Amino acid sequence: MCHGAAAAHGRKSQEGQEGGPEGQHPSDGDGEDPLHPEQLPAVSAHEGTPLVCLLRERPPRSDRRAVLSVEIEKFFPHVLEKEKTRREGEPSSLSPEEFAFAREYMANTETYLKNVALKHMPPNLQKVDLLRAVPKPDLDSYVFLRVKERQENILVEPETDEQRDYVIDLEEGSQHLIRYKTIAPLVASGAVQLI
Repeated sequence: MCHGAAAAHGRKSQEGQEGGPEGQHPSDGDGEDPLHPEQLPAVSAHEGTPLVCLLRERPPRSDRRAVLSVEIEKFFPHVLEKEKTRREGEPSSLSPEEFAFAREYMANTETYLKNVALKHMPPNLQKVDLLRAVPKPDLDSYVFLRVKERQENILVEPETDEQRDYVIDLEEGSQHLIRYKTIAPLVASGAVQLI
């Protein structure tokens, strides 16, 4: 159980519970109270307390923004590097808010690593290259998508040497499971939506 949840659990146990012997919750027999949604504000209110787990309440977002937010959090150095190396006039794949979030996420990660781990290391090990430390996105991974605009003549590369390239058409409203690098330009243009 994470630190914040333990505090919330302890507070609830001290207040007493109904329904079972010796303060047990009626739904479990081991006395361990599961984390309920009504506990989230109490758990997340422990600002400044290091939590082993992270409970966040996020406002509802569009699918694209939710997927992109997860992508930024997982691959933030590579996302920022891609933005730095894009050509003049090439449109950004991030909105200004997403770019600011990625920069802030990287700065916070670097600060956290310095304060928690790196300052305790020998001087020659006190630097970390996040671009090398964080794995790159696997463009060969398969993703589910929904087609928003009809697309014709999409070249699908073979997975093995025994197969050949082939061309497919994506009908509006259809759903597919396909390799990400095949449809990456369509995701960027908004013609398809990851699901």
